[in-house]
Amino acid sequence: MNFKTTTFLLLLLVIVGILYYLMESGPPLVATGDAPSPDHEGKPLFARNDFPTTSVVSIIIEKDGEKFQLTKNGADWRQTAPVSFPLTTWSVNQIGDDAARLGHVERFKPGHQGEPALKEIGLDPPKATITVSFEGDPTPGPHVFKLGLRLALGGRGYVMVNDDENVYVVNDDLHERILERKLAELRKKSFDGPKEGTSNRVQIARHSQAVDMIKLQGSWAFGPPHSGRVETEKVKELLDHVGSMYINEFIADEPPSLSVYGLNDPQTVVRVETAAVTGDDDPAETTTLDAEPDNKPSVQLLHIGAPVDFSNENFFATWSESGGEPGRIVFSVSKSFKEGFDKNLNDFRDPQITPIARNDIRELSVRHHDQTAFKLLYSGGAWSFGDPDPGYAADTSQVSSLVDAIADTKADAYDAMAAPTGDPNATITLSGIGRPEPDSLKVFDRDDDQYLVLRNNETTGYLVATDTLDRVFEPVLALRDRVVFKLPRDQINRVQVQRHDAISYTFERDVLEPTQVSEEQGVAANATLVADAAKTTTEAEPTDTKPGPWRLEGHDEFESQALDDLLDALLTLRAERWHANEVPLEQVATVTAIAVDGTS
Repeated sequence: MNFKTTTFLLLLLVIVGILYYLMESGPPLVATGDAPSPDHEGKPLFARNDFPTTSVVSIIIEKDGEKFQLTKNGADWRQTAPVSFPLTTWSVNQIGDDAARLGHVERFKPGHQGEPALKEIGLDPPKATITVSFEGDPTPGPHVFKLGLRLALGGRGYVMVNDDENVYVVNDDLHERILERKLAELRKKSFDGPKEGTSNRVQIARHSQAVDMIKLQGSWAFGPPHSGRVETEKVKELLDHVGSMYINEFIADEPPSLSVYGLNDPQTVVRVETAAVTGDDDPAETTTLDAEPDNKPSVQLLHIGAPVDFSNENFFATWSESGGEPGRIVFSVSKSFKEGFDKNLNDFRDPQITPIARNDIRELSVRHHDQTAFKLLYSGGAWSFGDPDPGYAADTSQVSSLVDAIADTKADAYDAMAAPTGDPNATITLSGIGRPEPDSLKVFDRDDDQYLVLRNNETTGYLVATDTLDRVFEPVLALRDRVVFKLPRDQINRVQVQRHDAISYTFERDVLEPTQVSEEQGVAANATLVADAAKTTTEAEPTDTKPGPWRLEGHDEFESQALDDLLDALLTLRAERWHANEVPLEQVATVTAIAVDGTS
């Protein structure tokens, strides 16, 4: 190797060394410089074990003179200071991910050998300070980040980490997320509201009119001064509407006065008392906006105040768990959300005149104003008459129609302080599965088109259309079994037809009557059967138990198909309705069918 070659190589090595030094500790890129766009994230600030993102449990952000604390509970994040509010988990996780991925392309000591001072690059004081804490064993950190200026070009920014006196030029993802956005953007704008299953009391007040609904033993009823039953589905719909709330915009945190927003005298107030969370409850069903989840009963409170502007398209609102005070965060909701609470007392009433489910009814009795009464019992899939026995069987389909009419009747309107005079037109008593006391329904005439129904000791009456309860006022005869003939066809051995013109026909046939034997005869018969079991089938004598052919008295032959058609008509005959004995009838013919046991 000659002298020139050696000199060239030495010079090249010096140039490479100078370039490396400039990249590692040379002057930083200034905010107005032409910084190149990086091709990579640079050298990582943290090893993976030093910043386990899945173990982050707290993030404190100090910015613009305010301090925001974000706390993780299970898999969910919420802001816990200076106000409490649930956060979008993904957005908060991104803060930790951005911090863990920081990589530097330059590093320098501020104010050293011509490097810019901290104040020049926005680090004295810092634009924001972020403290990230972890859980686990061993627990890394906490790590503290001081954010300075972002560079105008190149997607870079200045940062200082923990107690390191160096300044790093890093990718600006963390800067953009913290410095360029409002922290309110981390908050949830929708949430899972309270559920009917875990709520014990719901109150809604509009324009000084309040409705109080209380759950007692799984059923909802109005609290004083109102009375009556509340439909569970209506409570569910109300709470589902609360849970459908979407926050358009966060307006203010802890404002000095709520009167500016019309929240000192809100247009709508919804108050929900929620039962304590147990180990069996789903945490997702008890998500709240203004308090940490715990095992204590909570009171959730929604206030909707004045419109945001003259368009009346959005309204100021708060949500809290203070139990009586509006929330500390004011936001806006849509007009359609507010209008979903435009309900009155009757909108929540249970319109069913009885809460006993149709399929649970096992006993029904009706007493009319003339003291005629009947009682019906359900067992084994069929209805039957109880005492007083009318002397005939009940028709299950007809009774089912009556029960359906009662169970399905709904009020068209209500009389909040019903005080009818005189005796009821009818009193209906229903007993059902799992109900210690029966339901008593008193039916009064209201006018030509309506009945007033009072249930048990309720003071609110149900106004129902008269045609919905017409079946209640039918005579008991209307419930009589509609089947006219119940004889088994194979047991009929005699049919007599007496016409109005005095012509009569008598048909007979041989039908084997079932043999009833004594206990001793039965033992002997069993012994014979055991002995006969050893015989072959060819030795057994076949027994024909089919009825014999029909014979017509006084005639050798007759049209058998005509008799079969007559029996078909008789055995499928059903009454369309029954008439009392006093109804005059013109007798055309008498048909008598007699079974082998003498039943006719």
